[in-house]
Amino acid sequence: MKEFLIYGAELTDMGFPMLPAVHTYPEDTVDFEESFSRSLKSHRKLNVNFFIDDEKFERLYSNPGRYIEHLKCFHGLCGLDVSIDIQMPLVMQMWNKYRSMALDWYLTLNGITVIPSVNILPYEGCEWLLEGLPSRSVIVV
Repeated sequence: MKEFLIYGAELTDMGFPMLPAVHTYPEDTVDFEESFSRSLKSHRKLNVNFFIDDEKFERLYSNPGRYIEHLKCFHGLCGLDVSIDIQMPLVMQMWNKYRSMALDWYLTLNGITVIPSVNILPYEGCEWLLEGLPSRSVIVV
C-alpha cells in the first residue's frame, strides 16, 4: 500500500487522499518520458503529464523519491493517470485510482504543484472517480 505516500492526508470514506485545489496552469506539457530529454527547452514553463502507457511511468510509483528533484524542475505536473478502463474488474479500477491519487498527494507534500487528473468512464455508479478531487480547482481530464 505504500502508506508513506498518504502521510498526513485527509482521506475520503473510501480511503483516497483529498487533493488540494490548484489555480495555476502551464503554457504547455511534456510527457514523463520526454521530460528527461537533454534538448528540452523552457522546462520551467511546462507541466509533466502522464498521458502515456503506464509502463513508462511505473518507475515513478516504484521509487518516487528518486524523481522528486527532477520533477521540481518543471512548472508542475498533470496528476498521475494510471489506466482505468471499464474492461478492468472494479477493484483494479479503484486500486489504480488510489495509486494515482496517493502519488499525487506525495508529490504535493514534497513541494510539487500537481493539477488533479480525473478519469471519466461511461457507466453509472462511477461517481467514486470524483472522490478526493478538490472543488473550484483546475483539473485535467
